[in-house]
Amino acid sequence: MSKAEIFFSRLLVVLSLSLAHGLRAQKVVDCYLPPELAPKYDPVKMEADYERFIDSLKAFKIMADYPGAVRKLLSSDKEKQLAGMKLLADSHEPEIMPWLVSFLHSEDDDLQRAAYAAMEELITYHALKRRDPEIGQKIVILPPGPDDFNLQALAWPIFQALNRPDLYSSSVLSTAAFSAGYLLLEDFEPLLKRLLNNEHPANQHAAKTALEIIENSRKQQTN
Repeated sequence: MSKAEIFFSRLLVVLSLSLAHGLRAQKVVDCYLPPELAPKYDPVKMEADYERFIDSLKAFKIMADYPGAVRKLLSSDKEKQLAGMKLLADSHEPEIMPWLVSFLHSEDDDLQRAAYAAMEELITYHALKRRDPEIGQKIVILPPGPDDFNLQALAWPIFQALNRPDLYSSSVLSTAAFSAGYLLLEDFEPLLKRLLNNEHPANQHAAKTALEIIENSRKQQTN
């Protein structure tokens, strides 16, 4: 690439990430908490941790390594954007997250579902690298080690969905539940238990699976 092409490519990334940051701040989901759940959570801290995590990632790396996916994401064509998110999801690189931020808050259900699915794919991939090989069929996730990428800050978008299930599609709730399980978000157990009563069987299954992963992993750590 010429210097001019590099300059304008970087400018495009900066503008797109600035737009994502603006959308992230613009569309804030009401963080209403039932009284019985309120003491467990600090939404302000969760959001701040998430913001710091997103800002710490090298978004330019994704542009260099996956230029085709980035071009699709920046397209105005929804099908291309969906394809771009799938390509990034398959990379399993944490640096994809800044590119997903605006889509996590998209008004378009398909785009939002794809963004949450890509985040779940990232979380699941890295969690299963820490699966206890000595356990049989049960899924037991060991705590992150010093060389593991810590994705705990992604609790914020997961919390937003599980906290206000009335504002999110069934598919998003399922992926959020699975994500909570693989991240071992013990504080989210009340939200997952509430999801057990959801009208959609897929959401009930996701919540049940997440609770089992958290419980099995907790038992293994205490043994």
